[in-house]
Amino acid sequence: MPNVDIPNNPDAIVSEFRQYFYDTKLFFDPFAGGKFASYLFNAYEHRNDSVDLDRSKQLIEEARLFIEAAHECNTRMVQAGIVNPGSFKKWLMDREMQVAGS
Repeated sequence: MPNVDIPNNPDAIVSEFRQYFYDTKLFFDPFAGGKFASYLFNAYEHRNDSVDLDRSKQLIEEARLFIEAAHECNTRMVQAGIVNPGSFKKWLMDREMQVAGS
């Protein structure tokens, strides 16, 4: 979250999402793990593939689930006090110290 001015560029958006939400497991669902993030990564990787009606429906459903997961992630962030780049940095440092101490 240190970079709040992400350009309107798919490569940058996916890279920033991966770095700050996926790699930190912040976006991970308590039960499904990184499943919902994988929908974004898969759609991005196959963005130039042709799609038929069934694949279009699948992409729409996966996008809906991703958006729901994003709302849940936001709720967890607010509950954890992650409300700005500074609080994210503190959360990340605390998390890294916990992992190092394990």
